[in-house]
Amino acid sequence: MLKKRKSQSGLDTIYAIASIFALGIFCLVCVYTYSQFVDTAKSTEVFNQTQQAIDAFEDVEDVQDMWDYVIVAIFIGFALAMVILGYFLDVSTVFFPFYIIILLVGVLLSAVLSYTWIQVSDQAIFTAIKTASFPITNHILTNLPTYFIIIGALGLMVTYAKTRSMRN
Repeated sequence: MLKKRKSQSGLDTIYAIASIFALGIFCLVCVYTYSQFVDTAKSTEVFNQTQQAIDAFEDVEDVQDMWDYVIVAIFIGFALAMVILGYFLDVSTVFFPFYIIILLVGVLLSAVLSYTWIQVSDQAIFTAIKTASFPITNHILTNLPTYFIIIGALGLMVTYAKTRSMRN
């Protein structure tokens, strides 16, 4: 059974946006670090003794391209969770102004996170990895304020547009 929480949907949306940003940065740095490691390992004779070792390194590099889809799936999961949670929450309309304030703070935070993503991912060391391995994540994190407004507005509508009979 769902535990009833008052006006948490907006805070959950902020948590979701911050989590997607952190996961995107983490994956970008991990893919860069691992690709640097593989380049060094391939040129080192200790690691580069067999074709099997080289194939293993390249197989892991192929798996790293899936992180983009993982981030997108988590983003969609967070968005669906916000809408479903908003439907099941029994919230009084007294909390509506607080939800709007939380949305405004979330838009400001998502704008800062979006700008930070752009500044970090546009560095010369990350540009090739961003375009090759994270095209969808790059789109989501570059347009994070827009997505936050859309998800927040959907959550707002679902949470507060219920009739009295739906609340009971």
